[in-house]
Amino acid sequence: MNEGRTPHTQLRLTFDGLTAVHAARAVHAALGGVPCVRTATVSLAGADIEIEGRYEPTPFAEQVAAALEPIGVVLHTVTVVQQRMLPVV
Repeated sequence: MNEGRTPHTQLRLTFDGLTAVHAARAVHAALGGVPCVRTATVSLAGADIEIEGRYEPTPFAEQVAAALEPIGVVLHTVTVVQQRMLPVV
């Protein structure tokens, strides 16, 4: 049934230590280094992202935490907003 389709998940992330606009830009750049992240919109309130592939909460959180560590921002929460299957073109 899901042959030829790829899972995509929209997530809402919140952070500790995200207190300035330059930090939001740094978080955006850091999220770009996480392999499964396809899009990210970051503000001081958090980030809305879309990932491609199967969402595994623990490995995903570990990857994001490792990407954020050098900039001193800590992942606080991850909330699943929507999961869907998209056709592979």
